[in-house]
Amino acid sequence: MSVSFNAIPSNLRVPLFYAEVNAGYSAYQGPSRTLLIGQKTSSGIAAANVPVRLDGDPQLLAGAGSQLSEMALWARANHPFGEIWLLPLADPAGVAGTKTVTVASGILGSAGSAALYIGGEKVEVAVQPTDTNATVAAALVAAITAGYFKFGRPLSFPVTAAAASNVITLTARNVGALANSLSVITNQVGDEGPLQQYLTVAAGTTGTGVPALNAALAGLGDIEFDFICAPYADTTSLDVIKDFLGPVSGRWSPMLQIYGHYFTVLFDTVSNQATAGALRNDPSVTIMGVTADTTSPPWRWAAAHGARVASDKNIGGEVDQAYRISRPV
Repeated sequence: MSVSFNAIPSNLRVPLFYAEVNAGYSAYQGPSRTLLIGQKTSSGIAAANVPVRLDGDPQLLAGAGSQLSEMALWARANHPFGEIWLLPLADPAGVAGTKTVTVASGILGSAGSAALYIGGEKVEVAVQPTDTNATVAAALVAAITAGYFKFGRPLSFPVTAAAASNVITLTARNVGALANSLSVITNQVGDEGPLQQYLTVAAGTTGTGVPALNAALAGLGDIEFDFICAPYADTTSLDVIKDFLGPVSGRWSPMLQIYGHYFTVLFDTVSNQATAGALRNDPSVTIMGVTADTTSPPWRWAAAHGARVASDKNIGGEVDQAYRISRPV
């Protein structure tokens, strides 16, 4: 069998052992792993700060409605056949964010349906002419608690719901500042119907707290991860990631050489994103800027983006088209 070389001439006849290394040949690459870093809830059976491979239902591992379980679902949708791992984080010290939905009394005597969109997912209830505003509020709470259906399975919203008369309070399942970016709106596509005028969404308690990443990252040991996805784009988290992946003592250093790239998102105005980007110079970090009018929360964006890149890393020009199809909205 003839062997083709790139640099050694094919007409060379001098007896000797000739060999060359083709850096672009990838037939013997090791496994490419994607890592999702996010917060679990107490109902998740996976231990905090311990990496676990995504096998089975992520709601069992990370807790139904948790940020990490949603990350796993969106990552798997964008990277169906890849090896995906989870790094569960416990909630930080802080406050769980809330929002309120008020049902106006004018809804009495109306008929139709009332709908909310929580993180881009629709919850809708039928309204009868005899229903009071408190009745509609209770029905919406029941529907939110029941969850929604997506990816071929029943799922839980990333919030819990409770009603006091005609006022619904939505509380994030995970403590932290990230929940402040969770979208709760009454109109998404513009054809929900006239009863939407009786629903008013307002900010409640501001969520506070960001998980510390050091202990969790230390728990990874020497396991290689090419694509690391997390929704934490604050300065403290990015500095930790910079050292973790850095060329001096991190994963890109000559002593370790296990590499990896961090994918995250920053929800803010374009001007603030430009200011934040000018302060960073991390070759192993990609920060996607997202404006606040998106309906999907940061953890979905981070997981979908990184997983899409992992899935299409060898496809070239098809990446952008595939990403537009599968990204959250």
